[in-house]
Parts: sequence; C-alpha cells; structure tokens
Amino acid sequence: MSGSFIENIILKDKPVINQSNIRSIIEDPLALGCFVACMQTIDISLELLWILFMEKMIDKATRGVILLKLLKANKLYVEKLDESLQNLKNIGKKTINEFTTLSNELLTMSENIPALLDLISIEYKDCFFTIVKKFAVNEDLCILVRAGLNFQKMFNIESSLFKLSDSDLSTIENWKQESVQEVLGVIEKGYEIVNANRLNPSDPLSILVYVIFQTEIKSSKLVKDDIIYIEEIIETYMPNFSKNQKTRLEYMYEEICTKYDKNPNHQIFQNSYEKQNSYEKQNSYAESNERNTRYNRRNRGFYIQRPRQRYNSRRGFNNFFRRGHAYECDYPRNEKNFYDRLYEDYHYFKKENLEILENVKKRVHCMMDRLRHKARNNEFIEENEVVLELQEIAAISSTALFYIFEYYSRKEKYHTGMSLSTWIVIKNAIEMCGFLNENEHEIVMKNIRFLLENIN
Repeated sequence: MSGSFIENIILKDKPVINQSNIRSIIEDPLALGCFVACMQTIDISLELLWILFMEKMIDKATRGVILLKLLKANKLYVEKLDESLQNLKNIGKKTINEFTTLSNELLTMSENIPALLDLISIEYKDCFFTIVKKFAVNEDLCILVRAGLNFQKMFNIESSLFKLSDSDLSTIENWKQESVQEVLGVIEKGYEIVNANRLNPSDPLSILVYVIFQTEIKSSKLVKDDIIYIEEIIETYMPNFSKNQKTRLEYMYEEICTKYDKNPNHQIFQNSYEKQNSYEKQNSYAESNERNTRYNRRNRGFYIQRPRQRYNSRRGFNNFFRRGHAYECDYPRNEKNFYDRLYEDYHYFKKENLEILENVKKRVHCMMDRLRHKARNNEFIEENEVVLELQEIAAISSTALFYIFEYYSRKEKYHTGMSLSTWIVIKNAIEMCGFLNENEHEIVMKNIRFLLENIN
C-alpha cells in the first residue's frame, strides 16, 4: 500500500490520503517522508492530521512539521463554522478541548524542535485568537486560556486574558465544583483588572468574566448571603459593563432577589442609568462605535418629529423599505415622508458601513434560522442564549441591528405559530438587551406588536 502511495506522489500532483492508507504511511518511513514533503499542497482532513500528529511512532521533528499543517487547517475550520449551527456551543467545547490537547502535546516536544518554534509560534497564535474570537461567550474558554498561558512567553502572545493567573483561571474553569464565594472572588479580581486597564466590554477578558459572572448568578449553589457580594461587584464595577450587560444583569439580579425573597436594591442600577441618560443627552445617542459616529450625529433626533401627511397608495419605492404589511390607515408609521427619510438614511449608513451591515445581517439571519428550526421542531429555546447573541451582535453596531430588525419585523412572510414563537423570544431579548435608543425601540416594537397581533 505504501509503495502505491509513493508511486501516486511521483505520478500525480495530488495523491489521495484516507483511512485506508494512513496506517501504512505511518509505518513506512519512506512513505511518511514523501507525505511530509507534499503535505502543504494536498487535501487532507483534520481528522487524519490529528491521527498523524498524535502518533508517537513518528519522530518529534516530523510531528512538528505536521503540526504546522494541523494549526492552519484548524484555524480555517473554525473560521468557516456556520454560526447558525444548533450545536455550535458543543462544537466550541470540542474545539477548545482539542486545542488544549494539542497544546499539552506541543509542550512535551517543544525542546526537541527548536528550529520549528518560530514558524509554529505564528500558526499557534493565529489559531488561538481565531478560537477565542469565535467562541468568546463559551463557558469553557478559560480552558483554552490556560493552555495558551503556557506559551505566553515562549511565543510572545499578548492578550488581556493572560492577566488572570493560572490558579484564577483554574477556579473559573471548575466553577461547578468551586464554592460561589471562590468564583465571585475571581470575578471581582477580573473586573479590577478590566477597570485598571480600562478594557472595553467587548474585550475578551471582559466577556470571559461577564459570562462566568452570569453563570454564577444562575448557579443552583447560590444562597441568599451571596447576593450581597453580587451587589457589591455590580455597584463597584458598574462603569465597566456595557448598556446591554447592565440591562441583562438587572434582569438576572431581580430574578434571584425574587427567588430568595430579598428586597432588590434598584438604586444600584438607577444611579448608573441617570448618569447614562445625562451622557446620552449631551451626546445625542452617539454610539461607541467610531465608524458610526458620523451617521448618528447626522441623524440626531430624527425620529422624534413625525410627519403629518399620510402615506399614499403606492406599494413602495424600494425593495428594502417597501411596505410589507397592509397597515391600518391610522398607523403612524404608514407615511410617505417617514419612509423617504428612513430609506435615505439607511442608504447613507450602508454606504459608510457596508461591511458592518453585511456582517450584522448575516449573523441575524443565522440566528433567526436557528430559532425557526427550533420552533418548527418544538425544541426549547434558551432565551438567555439569544440575549447573549444579540449583545454580541449589537457590539458590532446597534444601528445596523436596528435597520435589520426594522426590516425583518415589517417583512415577515410566515404568519404561523413558528413565527409567533420566534418573534416572542426576539421581542423579549430586545427588551432585555436595551441596545436600541428610545425612538428605535418604539419603531421596532410597533412592528413586532403588529406582527404578533396578526399571526394566526
């Protein structure tokens, strides 16, 4: 078999490697050498690369070369993962565990392959950050961080995630076994770091700490006395939470106060909202995303004044913003001037932020496809996951998210029970996230309410 493989390499540009001949290649040094020589130019699955890399019969130098191909292939695999996949969370866990195994194996052989470490360093960092970005809200991310921490100095990896110590990461990795007070202590330390380094809520460390904080608030081991510690963390580090995170935390905080029969301290959040409202008045709903600042300033206070003329009888003037529902004649948004202005400003935003808009549109489309699939199969829809996903998308651009939901809620074609379930979840998630300003919220919610009232 190996002889046939060697002939294929000589006679063909792209020899076939599969489960039927992989063992023969491993056991024949000449065939293995031929494979390594042509490895960068042939198609080989991740599964087979894993088999080759983990094979102890192969010398460490050769495994190091195979590792370069494996890291490149793994990075490409993660990048291409469809975010609409129902089991993306489990795929994330599997990917993180595999990368940890890879890292542990690399640690044992690194001293034997010094000539390859510079090349491996480049591919390792690329793969590491690709996984961090794709699975930022995965609860197992700290496992990946602990694996990468071993190579922080060796590969000169710079990340805010490494500002937590290995013991701290171990605590939040094993949050199910650790006491609530222990985990909250690490969360507090994490927010001290976030605060001291002025890290944004979208920073990987901020997201990691926030995800574990949410998980701990929902923990079955939580007792009434723990709520005091939670209050202290929220109150002390309130400026480090995004608007969406604050809304979500307030909702969860009220839930646990109700569950444990404790009077909630609404002043914690009220003070923050008052400061936020004062800031928004001064900046007129300016978004944190600098690429959207010009757009938002141009449209300052646009939706406050409603045009008086009624919309005329024509069906529409544009494939994107034409009327999707036969609104009642007294519905205030059913007006020509309103849609003309909305159409104009949407296209101005699109011209300035096309890449952002397309990214947001793709992610919302994937999310809604997944929700519809679950509704169609009568599967349970975890509202908290939808909230987290919306928060992540809103961090890209809440303005783009407004336009997409304004359109989707107005153009819904399927007036079925499946759509009813989907839009109820989306409506609740939007309410909890709070990523829309007052006027945007009013527009989208009127669309959704009208839609829900007219679904059979």
